Amino acid sequence: MPRIFSAPNTMMVDQMRDVLARQGIDSNVRSRDLAGLSGALPPGECWTELWVDDADAPDAHALIEAALASGDAAAAPHRCARCGAPLDAGFETCWRCGASGEAPPPADFKREHIGRASPRARQRAMFWIVWIGLALVGLVMFRAYARQHFAF
Repeated sequence: MPRIFSAPNTMMVDQMRDVLARQGIDSNVRSRDLAGLSGALPPGECWTELWVDDADAPDAHALIEAALASGDAAAAPHRCARCGAPLDAGFETCWRCGASGEAPPPADFKREHIGRASPRARQRAMFWIVWIGLALVGLVMFRAYARQHFAF
């Protein structure tokens, strides 16, 4: 059984194991629990490893290379097709407008309205900011008055 893939990240090894499993290649994950010994052992010895049968090694190696190569292309940051928000690699759903995939924006969609509160919401926010500010000023004034007139 040759080792065909190893990585310091256990999730990456598990992802490659899933890639192989989808193609019907059986594999074993080894050294999963050695990450805690990094430092006491050489770091390369603590990486999680993926092993396959000798007969499946060429196919498994080709599948892993293809998965890693396609992951590089998908790792580039991109922008949402609907609102233009920057999206990190691996995210298909926009954090700003909720659009997923490459769906074009609807005809009545206006980019300038994203992230802006309505006038009523701004008025409510200003009310609470002023109210909390006045409450804090009142609390400070009460403390000053209490210190002068009462013995603590």
